[in-house]
Amino acid sequence: MTPPTGTGRVLLFASRRGPAHAAPRALANRFAARSRARGRALTTVGNLAALSDSGSERADAMTQGIWAKAFPMSMVFSNADFESYKLAAERSLPFYERHLPKGARILNLGCGPGVSWIPLSLHGYRVVGIDNDLKVVEAAQKNAKTFGGDCQVISGDVFDVVELVGPDSFDACDSGGLLEHFDREQVRMLVRQQLLVAPLVMATMPVRTEATLRTYEVRAEAAEGHVDTHGIYRNFWDERTWVVDILEGFRVVEHFVERAPPPIGEFDELTVVIGRARAR
Repeated sequence: MTPPTGTGRVLLFASRRGPAHAAPRALANRFAARSRARGRALTTVGNLAALSDSGSERADAMTQGIWAKAFPMSMVFSNADFESYKLAAERSLPFYERHLPKGARILNLGCGPGVSWIPLSLHGYRVVGIDNDLKVVEAAQKNAKTFGGDCQVISGDVFDVVELVGPDSFDACDSGGLLEHFDREQVRMLVRQQLLVAPLVMATMPVRTEATLRTYEVRAEAAEGHVDTHGIYRNFWDERTWVVDILEGFRVVEHFVERAPPPIGEFDELTVVIGRARAR
């Protein structure tokens, strides 16, 4: 689910050593050190992401706390909030069950306070969240503690995921509201990175339809490379552009478009499942 209000999935991951890493603070420090060393930072605001090539300090300054400015909503869930998100997430359960057995280790890229991934943890999946906006991480930790099952959240950089967790560490990588915030080559880079970590990549993003453009208040001629009033970059590509053009050369196992559930927004979402290339 990829809500225009910024709520969405966190980068989730679990390791072979157990349902969650034992030292999230150390992993977060490793993420930050690598980003500073490369002079690049992946900044995420809930499920929003933007890649800064001008250094992590400016990126951090730009994004820390931007959630509260861009989206006037509480990141810490009330009981009523979580009940509505849980019902919305349950609609996606058949999709997950079709591709993943219970107990699967899920690495979900794109972040937020836990609208989708905390409910998922109540249905037998092992999940951990990651975001580099400290306000988002703090809220997600509170929500996970109050409402979650087998889940936790840390901070980090999704472009370092292979270095951090190693290849073949997960059963699937999953994201909601992440890939549309990058240009075409960056999208392909992120997909390739995820396929090194897991045999399946599952991604959901807003797809270009009249309903989506209306919800996000985007003109059709500005749908690619759109920057909103808060400086958030998005691409509203149609289904064919995603599947045939941007994901050309990848093995797309499944793709479909459906309307987002009411708590998320009145727009259309594209879901794609990408598998590793079959051995010849």
